[in-house]
Amino acid sequence: MRPSGAARIVADRTPATANEAEVFLAPYWLADQGDNVNTDGAWDIVQFHPSYNYDDFVRGVRMQVDNRDAVFRVTDGPLLRMAKRARQNPEAKFVMIVDEINRANLAAVLGELIYALEYRESRVSLQYGEGADATICIPDNLFIIGTMNTADRSIGHIDYAVRRRFSFVPLIPDPAVVKAFYPDTQEQLSKIALAAFDKVAALFTGPKAQLTSDYKARDVQPGHSYFLAKDETDLGFKLKYQVFPLLREYVSDGVLHQAADKLIEQMEKEGDPV
Repeated sequence: MRPSGAARIVADRTPATANEAEVFLAPYWLADQGDNVNTDGAWDIVQFHPSYNYDDFVRGVRMQVDNRDAVFRVTDGPLLRMAKRARQNPEAKFVMIVDEINRANLAAVLGELIYALEYRESRVSLQYGEGADATICIPDNLFIIGTMNTADRSIGHIDYAVRRRFSFVPLIPDPAVVKAFYPDTQEQLSKIALAAFDKVAALFTGPKAQLTSDYKARDVQPGHSYFLAKDETDLGFKLKYQVFPLLREYVSDGVLHQAADKLIEQMEKEGDPV
């Protein structure tokens, strides 16, 4: 269900549940545009990282080469470029996806846009620009979707001022997604994938869970995207080189008890792909 009136969404996800946000959410928000609506550049995706800043995302001064001379020009970032396209096409919907939104200092990256995101159609002054170009408002037809990995404890939490401007939607590991992914012609692969999902999930929830008390399953359990594969070889590769190494790292980091190491080893020995 699309949240009513919510133009700013953060998909709160565990490892490998990002597909919903990056693959499915953008087309979903852009559905039913109509044949006569200009949807060129209707969605874009950027990835935040610790060195990402206001000049990268909103507007900054860039060095460019003009006739072999270095010149400095004020250049719009992806957010302002998308906002301008949205304003020029008010009947269309536009989506900006920010992957790993919690990896940057959001308050510093957004700057005065924190206000503009909440109070749509209200103009705010930008740090760079002159005349009419010195202000901007974010139109209502621009949706911003962020994804954040709840397992990444090395990244600071989103501060409350920024958090108030977003609606948070949890994306938790779901076996129903695994089941729905496979067509009837891949019934056997579906059973194998679901069995693998259940074995991994048992380390995090249930009577034999190995999760330590400092962590919650909804934050660290490997997501269902790991179990979506084109064939058994693909599934086996994901388990061997992505899921099992992640589980062993969890043991090393104290996310799972040491006893989980034997259970992981048993899963590895039970056959290919699980």
